[in-house]
Amino acid sequence: LEPAARIALLYGDETKKIPMWAVASSAKLLGAEGIDIDLSLLDKDKVRYFQRRSFKVCAYTANKEEDLIYAHFLGLDGIFTDNPAFAEEVVSRIVIQ
Repeated sequence: LEPAARIALLYGDETKKIPMWAVASSAKLLGAEGIDIDLSLLDKDKVRYFQRRSFKVCAYTANKEEDLIYAHFLGLDGIFTDNPAFAEEVVSRIVIQ
């Protein structure tokens, strides 16, 4: 109901059979600026597909170190995590290396 609210479409296990073009079209129709995707469903091609169509791509939920490293190398616009301090520490180690 809030006109200034930012919208992202959720793409998860329940919707994974929907073609990416249909997800992108639905997101555009809804005025979404992003696609939030279950990390286990992501790969670089999917991230690039949505980013090329001007969507911000965020992944949920990255809590383990290997998930945070994978999310970083996917080139995501953001992540959802239950432990932001740990995520920041892991990502800072990646950037330093």
